[in-house]
Amino acid sequence: MASFQLGPGYQAGSAHLAFSYNGAIHTLTDNNSETELFNVTGSQLPDGTVSNPTLTIAPYAHATVGVHKSCIEWTLTSSPPMR
Repeated sequence: MASFQLGPGYQAGSAHLAFSYNGAIHTLTDNNSETELFNVTGSQLPDGTVSNPTLTIAPYAHATVGVHKSCIEWTLTSSPPMR
């Protein structure tokens, strides 16, 4: 997953998006690395549901007190591994 780039001094790899897919827990880290969720032969994706999403971000010195809202958009695709 690409780095969130929250601002000055932010360390890539400090944010983790965890979720359950078909009952298995997966974690994506913002360290510009791909994560394999499943390995299938052919082009058929296994049926499944993404549930229980959780975003965890390590303490960040430039965070401010208050209510903040944001949107993270991500796409689940079927593709061959990048080599």
